[in-house]
Formats: sequence, C-alpha cells, structure tokens
Amino acid sequence: MPRSKQWLLPSGVAVAAAAAGWMLMPANPPGQAEGKPSVEVGKEPAPTRSTALDRPVESLSKLRSLPYGAERDRAVLTLLSAADPGQLKAILADPATRLHERSAAVKQWAEKDPTGCFEWYRDLTPARRELVEGYDNLLAVMMRTWAAQDPAAALKAARSVAHRTEFVDAPWEVISAVIASDLTKGLRLACDSATFSSTTSRLTAGLWEKNPGAFVKAAGELRASGTWNYFLDEGRTKALEMWHAQAPAAALATVSALPRDDRARLLPRLMELTFDKDGVDAAAAMVAGQPAGDVKERTARVLLEKWAATDPVAAAKWMDDNVPSNRSEAMVTIIRAAAETQPALALEIAAGLDPGPMRDRAMVGIADAAGGDSEHAAPVLSWLLTQPGDPARRTALGKLTDHWIETAPDQAEAFLKSAKPGEIPDGLASGLAARHFADGAPQALAWAQGLDGTQRDQAVSSVFYRAGIETPPDETVGLLRRVPAAEREAALQAVLYGSLRAKGGGGLAAVLPAEFKTLARQQVESWPAKMEGRDALLQSLR
Repeated sequence: MPRSKQWLLPSGVAVAAAAAGWMLMPANPPGQAEGKPSVEVGKEPAPTRSTALDRPVESLSKLRSLPYGAERDRAVLTLLSAADPGQLKAILADPATRLHERSAAVKQWAEKDPTGCFEWYRDLTPARRELVEGYDNLLAVMMRTWAAQDPAAALKAARSVAHRTEFVDAPWEVISAVIASDLTKGLRLACDSATFSSTTSRLTAGLWEKNPGAFVKAAGELRASGTWNYFLDEGRTKALEMWHAQAPAAALATVSALPRDDRARLLPRLMELTFDKDGVDAAAAMVAGQPAGDVKERTARVLLEKWAATDPVAAAKWMDDNVPSNRSEAMVTIIRAAAETQPALALEIAAGLDPGPMRDRAMVGIADAAGGDSEHAAPVLSWLLTQPGDPARRTALGKLTDHWIETAPDQAEAFLKSAKPGEIPDGLASGLAARHFADGAPQALAWAQGLDGTQRDQAVSSVFYRAGIETPPDETVGLLRRVPAAEREAALQAVLYGSLRAKGGGGLAAVLPAEFKTLARQQVESWPAKMEGRDALLQSLR
C-alpha cells in the first residue's frame, strides 16, 4: 500500500493509541514478521503507514466500540489531531458523528485552517444545519479557537456575518475568548468592534460581577489610552458598585489613586454608595480624607446635597469645617436640596445670607426646587415677593411659574392676574397661552385678548405662533381677522414664523388675502437673508 500521511502519536496518548491500534493499523505492516513486536520495549513507535486516515469516518466508528473512558477519548483525539482539514470535513459530514466528536473536529480544523473551517460553517445550508446536533456549540468552539490565534481576523469574520440570526453571537464568542485570557485586551477589542452593541447584553450577563475590581482597573487603563465608549462608562460604574459591596476599602484605595478626571467621575459615586450603606458619618469621613482640590470639593457638594435633604443645618456646619473654597456654591447646594423637603427651613437659611450673589443663587435654587410641589411653592412665592434684587427675583419667579404652568396652571394664572407688572416673569403669559391652545385656537386667542399690556402682546403672539404650526391655513386667516389692526403686524409675524417652522410657509402664503400678503411680504423681507426658508417663503408671497 502506498505510504500515506504519517500519524505521529504524542507521548501522552501512546497508551490510548495502543488500545485502539488493532482497529487503526494493518494487521502486518510491511517488513514485520507475524508475531514479532513492531517496536522495542520502552521506545516510542516509529512513524508507520496508517489506514485510519485513509478512511477517517470508518476509523472513528471503530473507536466507538472501545469501552467508555479516558483511553477512548484520547484515542479519538489522537485520530482527529492527525487528520487534515479535508478528513475533518468528512468526519463532520457524517451524521453518525457525535456531538463531542464534532466539537473536537471543529476545534482541530479551526486550529489548522481557521478560514476554511469558518467558510464551511458559514456555507452550511439551513437544512444541513438542522441535522447537525450542537450547531450553536460549534460556533463557540470555532470562534474561540480562532480568537486564540488571531483575534482581529476572527472578529472581522464574525462581524461580516453577525447580521444573520444564527451568527449574532459570533462577535461575542471572539471577544469573550480574549477577555478570558486578557481582560484589558478583550475590552479594547470590544470597544473597537463595529458590532459591539450586539455583544453588550452578553457582556452584562456576568463580566462585571465576576471580577469587578479587575473591570474597574482595566477600564481605567483603556480610558488612559484613549479607548472609551458608553459601555465602559456604564460598566465601570456598575462594577464599582459591586466592588464597593464586596471590598469597600480596596475600591476606595483604587479610585483614590486614579488620575484626576477618573477620580472626578468615580469618587462622588463611591461616596454615595458609602452614604447609603454606612451612613453620613462614614461618607463625610471618606470625603474629609481626600486631598484638597476640585475633586474633593465636587464630591463634597454631592455629599451636601444628600445630607441637606434630611439635616441641612448639620450639612452647613460640616461645610464650614471642610469646604474652604467655593463656599457659595456649596451653600446653594444645601439650600436647594433642603427646599425640596423642608422649604421653610431652606427659606430661613437663605434669609440669613447677606445680599449678594450667594443669596441670589439661593433664591433661584429654592424656587426651582419647590416649584414642582404646590404646597411648598406657596410659602416660597410669598417669600420671593418680599425680596429685593431684580433680576434674580424675576428669574426665581420664572423658575417657580415654569413648574406651575405644567403642574398647577390655575395657580399660575391666578398669579399672572394678581401680580404687579414688575413681578411677572417673562414667558408666563406666553406659556399659559400655549397651554390654552389645547382647547382650540379661537378659545386661546380669546383668553389672550383678555389680558392687559405686555402680557396681552406676549400671549397673542404665542397663540399665533402655535396657529402657524398646528392650524390649517384657512382657519389661521380667520384668526388674523379677529385681531385689531394695531396688533395685526405682530400677530402676522408670529404666525409666519410658526408656519415656516412647520410647513415652510407656502400653504399659508397661498391663501393670504391681499390685505395681509403685502404686510407679510414686507416682514419676510426684513428677516436675515441667510434665514433658512426665507427666500422660498418670500417667493410664495409674490
């Protein structure tokens, strides 16, 4: 028989080969007399001619007759490791090949010829795939084996087919194989992958939990090298939370040693975790132990915000001893946080401040925090009306009424009608008019025309701006006829802006009567020449 491919047995499988030799080798190889040993005792067998690789499927079938156990498994592995890609393909094509044999064959093929193995797997027909037991397992075996040799090539191939349902996990298999041996390298590969989003759910299935400390450190290395994305940002925060629960001292030591930008991102979150788990004293001690600088002060402000929600006085006292700079911003943080739960106390603290920027910012912060709760907003409104210091007071009133327009429009409207002109913030009348527009454009216009002075002008303009966006052109012309001639120019300007934003303005221009069209053309001509849509609208008004 002509000499075929040699079958070299590793020393570790010699025993298994001997056990299987009677079905893998000819009864009397050439040059050997019957009854004589083929090798000397204590020596490895010399390369011999093998019929096993001429008929790999038959040889594998014979091995199955051996008793279950390690020897048979090693004999199968020896056969597969000696086979070339063509012979492995023949074994894989045999329906009788078992799952563990198929996995081993794919692994051998992927080690010897990863591209060819991938092409075979990719091109299997759907019908053939249904016959192949453990098809999904083969994907994992193949991609992980290839990733150990050339992760970039493996990932490129995986990405080329990831749009197919049966290959959707291919990128993950490559990335996870690399992560298993080198977390930082694997995460970098994931960040660089165009199909990274398809692996995110798999990565979140346990990577952070397995070794959160390692994840935090690896993610930090990637950020320092310029590799970053949303997953690492979110993942590192979650890993930090898990790490803090397992080893808070180690988590704090690592975060404290990070570069400034990373400390600024993670230290406040670590402080919050400490506050929630161990209480305010532990959180305050953690912050106090940090070196002076903007990171410490940023973390302190987060602490003060949480602390002030329950005990603003104690938070303010701690601030006096631990926040040497940016005290104005820290005090405003305390007052604003207190206003959400204890508005009366927040007002008391703010009232004790000297007139100036800190008091002004506190006033705005209280109004913004209390505006969403009508019960809290009433005393805040009364206090604001007693305060000097426009424009800060008007800004604060605007914060308060902005909330009211959405949550308590009746209160906002009552304030609009009862307040003195200097107390009414900009935008209140127009905001309420926009809200009335939900009842219909004519009803909103009637409400707006019931106001006086500047508030009337703002409300009417708001109604017509909305009409330009939402109302059919014929109905909009009808609204314009309800406006006195002295107010028509402002109304027409507002409706043109709204129409231009929503529909380009052509529909309205087509139905405007001559009495309005001339005035509309004059207004559009006065708009900036580079304004988008201006020229087309002007052409429609010719």
